[in-house]
Amino acid sequence: MTSSGRSHGRDVSAASAGILLSRTLGYVRDAVIVGVFGAGAVTDAYLAAFLIPNLIRRFAGEGVLGASFIPIFAAKDTRDRAESERFASATLSYVFVIVLGVSVLGMLLSPAFVSIFAAGLRKNPETFDLAARLLRVMFPFLLMMSVYAVLSGILNSRGSFGVPAAASGMENLAVICAALFLPPFFGAAPEHGVFALAAGVLAGGLLQVAVVWARLKSRGFSFTPSLAFTPELGEMLRLMVPTAAVLAVFQINSIVNQNIATFLAPGSLTLVYLAYRLIELPSALFGTSVGIVALPKAAQAANTGEIRNILDRSMRLSLLWMIPSAAAFISFGAPILSLLFQYGRFSEDVARQAALVLACYAPGLPFIGLARILGSAFYALKCPAAPLRAGTVSVVCNIAAAAGFAVAFPVPYKACGIGLGASLAALLNFLVLARQARSHGALGGVDLRNCVNPALRSVGASLVFAVPLWVFTPHLMELPLLYQRLLTAAAVFGSMGLYFGLIRLSSSTSD
Repeated sequence: MTSSGRSHGRDVSAASAGILLSRTLGYVRDAVIVGVFGAGAVTDAYLAAFLIPNLIRRFAGEGVLGASFIPIFAAKDTRDRAESERFASATLSYVFVIVLGVSVLGMLLSPAFVSIFAAGLRKNPETFDLAARLLRVMFPFLLMMSVYAVLSGILNSRGSFGVPAAASGMENLAVICAALFLPPFFGAAPEHGVFALAAGVLAGGLLQVAVVWARLKSRGFSFTPSLAFTPELGEMLRLMVPTAAVLAVFQINSIVNQNIATFLAPGSLTLVYLAYRLIELPSALFGTSVGIVALPKAAQAANTGEIRNILDRSMRLSLLWMIPSAAAFISFGAPILSLLFQYGRFSEDVARQAALVLACYAPGLPFIGLARILGSAFYALKCPAAPLRAGTVSVVCNIAAAAGFAVAFPVPYKACGIGLGASLAALLNFLVLARQARSHGALGGVDLRNCVNPALRSVGASLVFAVPLWVFTPHLMELPLLYQRLLTAAAVFGSMGLYFGLIRLSSSTSD
């Protein structure tokens, strides 16, 4: 492996390690929440309220800001560090002022936001009102995450990936502590105690910003508040318009899926949320982390050949992990969900239901990873129109498929239609992006056929552990919970060892 390949691998490993810490805390957080409040109306209200600023954060903060700010800052930072810091300071100043206004507006209009993002809650006025009041408390989280997005973009552009990724775990840690210790201070009833979670979200957001700010200051970053409008800000705004359209298209998927779930049986939103939370672990570890590294590296690449090498390494690395993750979720989802979440009011029946939804989401995982990498390349080259076209096609597919499946499937499986629609949309998104990459000047030399053999090796090695796990699962779920958890953990780690052993063997044989 070349030195650039090793450096790329180290950067991805640092980002993945940080994300793994954050996601692990996230699963502990979710297990604590459903353990304390159960999978019912109160939890649905909290999730609906939290998902609204979280969706806007992914869209406006980590999405639009990251994709438009990083390519300009990364390229400028290689030439003139003082100038790049002036640009970053101006960006931070504008972000703070604008998002502060948006947050105040969101707090005032919280019932309207709940009506848009979780319309099905209106059938239960008490749950709807609780969600609106929780949203009013949590909306300032958007401001904190927007500032965090710019700060982490600066660190990523300067080769620091682990700390920004790990810092996102501060919110999870704060919510865990709040759920365990604060509900009695808000009231004995669950609809009062749930406000402890909202307080934890705000405290965690502040901690998250504090961690990345301390890291930046330790690396000599100089912040000078300024609202002077510069040419770089103008360029960023021009990039933000098509980038916002791209990411708005993808957020429509989440909004539609969330709304469909609120029209299904009570607790369906929680099932979809838990299944997607598990999907997000490999998606973040081996899709997002690779994309995080690829974006600034591609923006700073000296030539198109270097960009193609970055993409080739990134896609192979993503497939190496995404394919076995999908296989494990399809064949072994119920024991994994039980291991992670079956505490307190979370029952084995809920784990089985969520596992069905998870199995429908899982086939889309490899395509999610590949699409994020190709999307990062287009953003680095300041060509967001390609992801916009692909995203539009995938959203139409998702809306039609998720709604159609949810209507057509029988009652116990209606939530599965949401996951299956998302998988089909992920596949279509990747196929459209791949077609556009072949016709793009800088990406035309990226040969996706180089991924076929690694993908086939991963599929073959995954089947070796997935088939026995699928056969073993019904017997495992009948065991006492303690033995079930111990055997589940052993099976997961044993399958990982078997998979990578087979991958190493097949690679050495092919060489």
